[in-house]
Amino acid sequence: MIWNQCKPYLRLAFIGALLLALFACGSKTESVHGALIDVKSTSISETQAITVRTDDGRELTFRIGPKADQGVFSPGHLRQHMLEVSKVTVYYERLSDGTLEATKITD
Repeated sequence: MIWNQCKPYLRLAFIGALLLALFACGSKTESVHGALIDVKSTSISETQAITVRTDDGRELTFRIGPKADQGVFSPGHLRQHMLEVSKVTVYYERLSDGTLEATKITD
């Protein structure tokens, strides 16, 4: 009822604001810092998943998402971090099914 009485540009502004709010809430990047304790790979050049023991003691497993640069963090490079116990920072998104998907890993 009231919707039909609104001017077209107000309807458009409302829809735009609604879409902006939905997309803003859709993907929030988080990060953790810690030591790698497991690396799962599908080949010598492709990492499938990693497990990190965070600085606060949690163990989190991350699926390596399509946004992550596979070339920079090959399974061998990540396993070297495990051997040296050098910590990494994992940037990730929490998917709707609860899966943690790594989007970036830094030394």
